[in-house]
Amino acid sequence: MDVNERQEPGTEASGDTAPPGIGTVQEARKYLADHNVDNVRLVVTDLMGMARGKRVPVEKFLKACEAGLTYCLAHYGFTIDSDMVPDLPGLGWASGFPDAVMWPDLGTLTVLPWDEGSAWVICDMRYQDGEEVPYDPRNVLKRQVARLSESGAALVAGLEYECYVLKETQQSLRAKMWDPAQFDALFVGGGCYDQVRTGVAGPLLKDIWRNLCRAGVPLDSFHIELGGGHVEFPMKEAEALAAADRAILLKVAIKEICQRHGLMATFMAKIDPTYEGLSGAVHHSLVDASGGNLFYDAARPHTLSAVFDQWCEGLLQNLVDSTLMLLPNYNSYKRPRPGSYVGNSTTWGVESRATAFRVINFDPHAVRIEARLVAADANPYLALAATLAAGAYGLRNRLALRPLFTGTDPAVDDQGRADVERIPPSLEAAITQFERSERMREFFGDSFCEVFVAHRRNDLDWFRNRVSDLERARYLEYV
Repeated sequence: MDVNERQEPGTEASGDTAPPGIGTVQEARKYLADHNVDNVRLVVTDLMGMARGKRVPVEKFLKACEAGLTYCLAHYGFTIDSDMVPDLPGLGWASGFPDAVMWPDLGTLTVLPWDEGSAWVICDMRYQDGEEVPYDPRNVLKRQVARLSESGAALVAGLEYECYVLKETQQSLRAKMWDPAQFDALFVGGGCYDQVRTGVAGPLLKDIWRNLCRAGVPLDSFHIELGGGHVEFPMKEAEALAAADRAILLKVAIKEICQRHGLMATFMAKIDPTYEGLSGAVHHSLVDASGGNLFYDAARPHTLSAVFDQWCEGLLQNLVDSTLMLLPNYNSYKRPRPGSYVGNSTTWGVESRATAFRVINFDPHAVRIEARLVAADANPYLALAATLAAGAYGLRNRLALRPLFTGTDPAVDDQGRADVERIPPSLEAAITQFERSERMREFFGDSFCEVFVAHRRNDLDWFRNRVSDLERARYLEYV
């Protein structure tokens, strides 16, 4: 991808609420006044990528821009449903759950067209002495971006998210006991790229499109995917931190706009064996200071440069160890099954959806890698941090790229290649692989790795300690 690539008409952040690139408190004050904003949503993410934070009056937000706003560190210890993970290093009960400080990033300030009178801003998290909170996901990504910038390159990414839209509410899901056989989808049956179903879903999808573009999250397209209520929203490319910031807002926006239509959107990786899994694929390339694509070289095979070779091999050599950051939840591992074309092995290919890393090289300005393993439930900051760290490792060590993989799904037939390694098949295996990896600690630091592993092990234990209806149906009568 090229940061100077022309945007298609209608995908740009258009409309009078489009964020103007704010850099000062005075500019923020004027922007908010011009749009009749009376409250600002200050947002951080937890380890799972869930947006959390506070709404504050405009004057309190403006004060926070200059003095910060205290905010409890406990949210890093929350589970997805806001229980507390006990005894996290530095975050458990023994710590007393102290406050850190939110510092708004004015570059992310935007009015929310669907939330009248409200604006949104992403915050950095620092301790009260000014030091960055090391396990804050945005800080984890910022460190990788800074490290890559020392080479003169930047990562540009276009994230694409799939979700299911259901004719359900919080109340109806509970009444149905979360039974997918009873779910009522926005439209019925599969129909990938089907224009009739796009028309049925059109009022909602166009509402999402227009609101996101006006909020500074330009979409590249949208289309119907494989199942009933299954849709995909690819975002236009941006540099890594902006791409992740936009992804957080995109997920919240889709959920909130769906609720305003009496619907519910979910990014759960695998709802049921009868439902297709949900992807959060990371399209990315490297660019130089002028925006030129560093993956392109017309003189080399497949027009792929030596920089591409090194970067891609770095991704491949670190995929198994970093799987926990790409598939973070117990449920995430229900998606990458043999024959699912998710890309669950250390393979790459040109225009191959069977491999973990699909190369798209038809346009010299947009030569890129699609990391297909990443699930829709992954934290975008951590998914991009893992991608940056792994690729940069390949650059630093000038790695030679293994041969591309051709043929069927390598999870079904690895063609006897010793360099085709399967990803960890479960959350337990991924935790073990991540925890044992000296390279992950080198990339992300001890503090983050210890907290992340303990947090994910808690999720694993939650499931281990429960007995499902399915287990009773299978075993109770016969054993």
